[in-house]
Amino acid sequence: AERRGDEIVVHARVENHGPRDGAELVQVRALIASDAEPSRLAGFARVAVKARTAETAEVRIPVRRLARYNPARGAWELPGSAARLFLADEGAYEATVTLG
Repeated sequence: AERRGDEIVVHARVENHGPRDGAELVQVRALIASDAEPSRLAGFARVAVKARTAETAEVRIPVRRLARYNPARGAWELPGSAARLFLADEGAYEATVTLG
């Protein structure tokens, strides 16, 4: 994962070991370090993969999507901490991106 200005870009390799063409919906979840909330869906991308090949999915996540509403200030704010990003169905992938 990499922060590029106002967005976070995640690349995920998707492999199809089967005999048929297929597709995968790559989902990236985010967990804010300073939050007591559970992880949230941050972004997703569909990638078509031909039989016995691999493709790279690119998921672009606007940083503002990770903002929280602060009722005391009446505004959306980015937490000053980092976000842990992980693929929804792949516990082995994890990245940390600084938000503030």
